[in-house]
Amino acid sequence: MPTGLVAGTAVYHLLAALDGGALLGPMIGAMPHALPTARYLTSLIALPAQPEIRGLLPAVASAAFSLAIIASLDALLCAKTVEVVTGRKTNDSRELLRLGAANATAACFGGIPGGINLAASFANHRAGGKSAVSVGVNVLVILFVAMFLGPVIAIVPRVVIAATLLVVAVQLVDRWSLRLLRDLVG
Repeated sequence: MPTGLVAGTAVYHLLAALDGGALLGPMIGAMPHALPTARYLTSLIALPAQPEIRGLLPAVASAAFSLAIIASLDALLCAKTVEVVTGRKTNDSRELLRLGAANATAACFGGIPGGINLAASFANHRAGGKSAVSVGVNVLVILFVAMFLGPVIAIVPRVVIAATLLVVAVQLVDRWSLRLLRDLVG
């Protein structure tokens, strides 16, 4: 995968140098170069005290509860899918607690909530990541890349990222499904 990313970026810049850049689309662009701060935490804490918000709190709480249920079901479904592939049992309650704590923390820093990423989980498993240490290593690598390799990330073309995501999507299709599709068509 990294080879394709580097090769695709090189081809993009070669074609751009040959005056074909306008047709290839934009690059990712510059990233902020600073540690994130919890600047949204005080705003979140002060929100219920604002009079114009108090009337909206029941609707917001209801919507948040509904989204939490849907996100929990999605996370549990993904966890069960990962269990089938890895053969390792997960503690569902603990997994939901971790995801909830991570999403609450991300909100304080302006982050986007997330869940279990099947593509990343399977790629990690295929690469030999079979313990919780591999998750920690992934987090540290992502933090390092975001903190120190911003100028390198800025020159990566979006079309190369899209192609990389397509490759990952194709790799996620299991052979059993492909054989079944071939048998149905043929």
